Amino acid sequence: MRMLGVLAVVLSVSACHSAKPVQAPAPAQPAPANPNVLSEAEGLRAMRTVLSDEISKGRAGYRSLSELVEGLPTLGASTAADGTTAALKGYRLRLTVSEDRKHFQASLTPETGCGTSWFGNDQSLIYVGRPLGCAVN
Repeated sequence: MRMLGVLAVVLSVSACHSAKPVQAPAPAQPAPANPNVLSEAEGLRAMRTVLSDEISKGRAGYRSLSELVEGLPTLGASTAADGTTAALKGYRLRLTVSEDRKHFQASLTPETGCGTSWFGNDQSLIYVGRPLGCAVN
């Protein structure tokens, strides 16, 4: 009986020494950012820039998109020929100004795919949205 107890202890000690600790998998590294597409930080910064510039200069009436883009060279946007949208690193910037030029709405949405979108208005509120059931760019 004593021999059986000693054998059990030896087997358990042997099993403990031969067992290797389980290594946790390395955390997934985020994919490198595409320099041709707005990052989340750049998109938010662009929308903040649009809202703050439009609101600060809108005392006499909010400006059209072409006037806004001309006044923001750091944004790097180029206005479309029809003047209703501007291209900005894989995104479309739209600015709609009411007829009395007292209200506006702005949106920054991906040209293709399902990336993050930003929406803002003359109340200086920014809303962020992502499509449901769609893989993000």
